[in-house]
Amino acid sequence: MHLEDGQVVTSVRDYGVGIPDDQQARIFERFFRARNADEQNSRGLGLGLYIAHGIVSRLGGRMWLHSTEGEGSTFYFALPVVGT
Repeated sequence: MHLEDGQVVTSVRDYGVGIPDDQQARIFERFFRARNADEQNSRGLGLGLYIAHGIVSRLGGRMWLHSTEGEGSTFYFALPVVGT
């Protein structure tokens, strides 16, 4: 976690299968699951990132990711610092 341009930026890293480049733009869509998600026998519905993105957006923040297929993903979110 660090401060950047009046926002607190936080990240979460995983070492899973990663998300293919051609699917990263859709990863925060409702019910979206990357095509390689079944490789890990994943049981998710594709709602977690959609809900998290909605919460962060409504709080005036932003959410993004960096992912390399076969190496994992880092998910970031930034929220504005208020009332310091």
